[in-house]
Amino acid sequence: MQDFQRYGFNDPTSSEANTTRGGLRQMSFSDEGQSTDPSIDRQGQRLAFSSNRHGSTHDLYVRMIDGGTITRVTTNPGEDVMPAFSPDGSVLAFASDRAGNFDIWTVAINGGAPTRLTSDSAHEYHPAFSPDGRRLAYCRTNPRTERNEIWYIDLNQPMRRVFVEYGTMPEWSPDPAESVLVFQQARERGRRSYALWTVRINDQSIGRPQEIISAANAAAINPTWSPDAEHIAFATVTEGRDGHETMDLWTIKRNGTKLRHLTADAAEEYQPCWSVDGCIYFVSTRSGNSNIWSVADGATARPDNEAARLVGAEGTP
Repeated sequence: MQDFQRYGFNDPTSSEANTTRGGLRQMSFSDEGQSTDPSIDRQGQRLAFSSNRHGSTHDLYVRMIDGGTITRVTTNPGEDVMPAFSPDGSVLAFASDRAGNFDIWTVAINGGAPTRLTSDSAHEYHPAFSPDGRRLAYCRTNPRTERNEIWYIDLNQPMRRVFVEYGTMPEWSPDPAESVLVFQQARERGRRSYALWTVRINDQSIGRPQEIISAANAAAINPTWSPDAEHIAFATVTEGRDGHETMDLWTIKRNGTKLRHLTADAAEEYQPCWSVDGCIYFVSTRSGNSNIWSVADGATARPDNEAARLVGAEGTP
């Protein structure tokens, strides 16, 4: 594991960082409201997202990657957010406060009423299916301690709930041969910024967490796996010299090497989601409102100068 904590990320407001790189494609066009929370099905054919384009609260929408009409999956006065495709693409898990506080729900894309999976007093959010569809990981904010926790549900035994680790935003490795979550976890000292970790889950035990990357001057958030489970894309929240926070996208190998700067411009860019077609889908404010965009990783990802120099200094080219 390469430790970047003592290095920090480049200041996005300096030198050549204020550039817009090529290979971009806009996927949603909310000129009123916003579109966020992109999720791509395992086949790389459909995009799900949440949007308040038609009202004051968010609903779930699905569209084909190559264009065409947009299907509105939910219509509810509550907030429906954070959709996640099931492995076969027929179901969306999502978070909703329609029952009073945020719980985990599922809904069939082709119709039918949503099903509620959690129902306690805690806020539960950010569901993620395991690649075999057996388990559903999610975040829970403990109402007593106010700490963020990661749990999973055994979908074959819905009453079986397993605590995994403290943290938030879990994403299951797409490799069916392993059972590994990547997630973000806040430090318990200093600026309490987020770092990225992985943890292995066995049927009878939880492994020891491994830190992938952290930084002294940035929070690493929103991790997502590459289709081959060898890389992780994520966003950083970095405070610039003028005090303004900037959000950029990066990729890194799961062993903590090969840090690459994916986007670097004045817009806020976050919530990456990696598709089997090699594109990374993400939220950007570059159009004025928050919308879904995609970028071909091979077309734009190149080593950030400072990150590349530091990696080379540690002997990992």
